[in-house]
Amino acid sequence: LSKFLYRSNHSVASSTAERYEKIKPKTFIQYLFTFICSLIFLITFCLPLYQVIDWAILNEYGSLISNFKVFINSITLGIVASFLTVSTSIILALSFINAKKLRLLITLSSSGYAVPGSVIAAGLLVSFNSIFNVSITTFGIIGLILCLALRFITPAFKYLTASLNNISPSSQNALLGFSVSSLKAFLLFYFPQMRPAILMSMLVVFIEVIKEQPATLLLRPVGFETLSSKIYNYTSEGQWILASLPSLFLIMICLVLVYILNKNIDSEINN
Repeated sequence: LSKFLYRSNHSVASSTAERYEKIKPKTFIQYLFTFICSLIFLITFCLPLYQVIDWAILNEYGSLISNFKVFINSITLGIVASFLTVSTSIILALSFINAKKLRLLITLSSSGYAVPGSVIAAGLLVSFNSIFNVSITTFGIIGLILCLALRFITPAFKYLTASLNNISPSSQNALLGFSVSSLKAFLLFYFPQMRPAILMSMLVVFIEVIKEQPATLLLRPVGFETLSSKIYNYTSEGQWILASLPSLFLIMICLVLVYILNKNIDSEINN
């Protein structure tokens, strides 16, 4: 505990985990599973990706410029929404661990992932009209960010709660004996141990936000386009070639983020 609060160089680590040998199937079974997985990957990803790239090449240069602006909109929305969602999830996760009386309320407030985005968006529209006599769309992009935060708070909350459960209760109880503020205790004690979970939460929420269509279509400000809304507009009109470029942008973003996410998970396992 003193390592985090007072930057001490002394630390004690112990491990009683036993190591077990991995089950190794026969060579024929290995080749069979490899073939099946490769075939599924080829049919469900490689062939559609080839078709999307082939269509994207047919787009004009002006289409590339307009879609790049939409790309920036999606990135900005993803960063802001993921930051707000994860920040709220940190507060809820810490409250869930330390305030047992609030656990039921916190669990209900973090269950937005079980509700479709269109339902949450409609609920916000109706509630703001009924309570404040104003449409949430008048607040611009703020209403959309609020809806996305409510929708995707669940995975962030689960990651952070699991990370907090890995911290020994004795260390958290000992923290009460130090005369430090709540903010300092979080920055020096909780944050270093929660940092991998916070990063994974940010990545997962970011990916979900830029892919979300129903809530974005209902609550986006007039003239504000994202990659997902652009794809929906083009595909609903059967314009597959025009839809290919924003689709390719979306695929590239998700591939990069999933790669970073997997690297982070692998490093967690190895450590």
